[in-house]
Amino acid sequence: MHLTSLIPLMLLSLVTEVAADSGYGSSCNSISYYNARDGGKVIFANCRMNSGIYRVGTEINPDSCFANDNGILAARLWGRYSGSCSDVYLSGTVLHAKCKNAAGGTVSTSIDTNNYMGNSDGFMTCFGQRGLP
Repeated sequence: MHLTSLIPLMLLSLVTEVAADSGYGSSCNSISYYNARDGGKVIFANCRMNSGIYRVGTEINPDSCFANDNGILAARLWGRYSGSCSDVYLSGTVLHAKCKNAAGGTVSTSIDTNNYMGNSDGFMTCFGQRGLP
């Protein structure tokens, strides 16, 4: 097999790994959105580890997982939605916000974070990156 044939296969394996980040809502509880110590925002949860015990207080920066795509929340690595969205809150695993669009208007939008965030041994994950304890 030629090296040029291996490159698409290697890229496909990376995409498969990234797509695996989902379903944290079934193994995490007390999921909430709040102000972090550094002034940013975090999604907080207690998530079950492989041992069955819950890791208390894991956090992930939602700016590292979601973007504002012309007024619509979208899953994107380091999307940094918070710079152009306001009135953000979490209901269950659904992130709601009012985001600016290219026309200068504001759009009410939401995205189910459960479709893009996972639980890896007690840590929330998105796009292959792990949150903090």
